[in-house]
Amino acid sequence: MFRLNLPATLSVGKEEIKKNILKYNLEQIKGFGCPLLYESHKKYPYFKKFSIQRILRETRSGALEPGEALDLIWSFYRTEK
Repeated sequence: MFRLNLPATLSVGKEEIKKNILKYNLEQIKGFGCPLLYESHKKYPYFKKFSIQRILRETRSGALEPGEALDLIWSFYRTEK
């Protein structure tokens, strides 16, 4: 008997998601998280450390490349004029 984890088998990696976003001209969110996360960072700047911890956790697990993680972390500190 073989056990097959169907959801894990059908999972889509981040690189494939990025290719599909470009292929179908879908709106892309810049940086890490959602717009609500950025609003909470504006109101409560100390929340950024929890987001950075999550980025580092994803990097250690191999879900993010180190360069991509660094870009995401820096995106918290870039200001738009």
